[in-house]
Amino acid sequence: MRYELTPKDVRSVRDGFAKWVERFEELYYHSEPARLPVCTINIHSLLHIADTIEQCGPVWAYWCFAVERFCGSLLRTIHSRRFPFASLDKRVKDLAQLDQLKKRYNLSTTLDLSPRQRLRDKGIHIGGYPEYIFLVKRTLQLDASQKLLRQRIRNHLQMTFEISLDLAASLIPDTLDMYGKMERWEGGNMMHASDVIPVGPNDRDMTWVKYVQLVDQLANHRNQPPFFKKQEFYGQIQKIVTFTVHPSPSFPNINALTHIVLAVIAPCHIVKSKKIKFPHYRKLCPFEVVDVHYIEALVGRVKRQGTSDWYIVEREGIFARIQLADHSELDMEASRGLRHS
Repeated sequence: MRYELTPKDVRSVRDGFAKWVERFEELYYHSEPARLPVCTINIHSLLHIADTIEQCGPVWAYWCFAVERFCGSLLRTIHSRRFPFASLDKRVKDLAQLDQLKKRYNLSTTLDLSPRQRLRDKGIHIGGYPEYIFLVKRTLQLDASQKLLRQRIRNHLQMTFEISLDLAASLIPDTLDMYGKMERWEGGNMMHASDVIPVGPNDRDMTWVKYVQLVDQLANHRNQPPFFKKQEFYGQIQKIVTFTVHPSPSFPNINALTHIVLAVIAPCHIVKSKKIKFPHYRKLCPFEVVDVHYIEALVGRVKRQGTSDWYIVEREGIFARIQLADHSELDMEASRGLRHS
């Protein structure tokens, strides 16, 4: 799915699929004629992917997902078996008219009738974080059971505003607003907080993220001034909390009303390996608080069978920030809205 592929990449694809197919035949075919049905045309087609890339370019340039998704949306509009084409014609016309209205009068947001947009309309915008919307609001009491969380927030404020720990502690209210969902407004993923949005056995887990932190490279040298360097981390969002800091003469570095939005993240303890290029982990570290500005993207996980190892899966290149199915979903819901209006 990368934007560009080198000849070395194509050779790697060819060799990798060849080894995979050989291993598949060893496990399931066993050179027995009775087992031949397991060797489907899809398995054989894997051997030709490298040839197709050499002839046509990277697969993203000609994959059929968008067309298949659109055809699937067309089927839902057929209400008459006798006159199916009338329904199809009406749908295509509605889509074209709606698209023209959006572009001619700059009404892309106003005429967006998708469930995703309706969800965004219900979202909450917080000052200082214009690129995010927040949903599923709750409250969190910082009682004795949340003592450690209060300490982590205090330490974060002390580092952010360069104030004493006592002053930082005085900025934290006893009740915080807490959210279960957060989305980057333009082209980002919806992210969930595991303590608010439970993940079912068949649900997509949207709580695992990639984020960056500034780490003092000389933390173990007490006599050396701090030297911060940006590092990448992975972890699970447990909570998303927010509160407001008011300006005061006691806080010289806080000149205006400031909104703070923090993600409580349990970092993955990444296992370093020269043989495996994917980051993987076996356990989680104690939670830390991170400003949501430093969260880069949603990531996936794959568990290796028979082990406790989890492998992190990221989107690469230009696909790290876009969702290819959005437009077909929006058009489908928009035309549905026109039909029922």
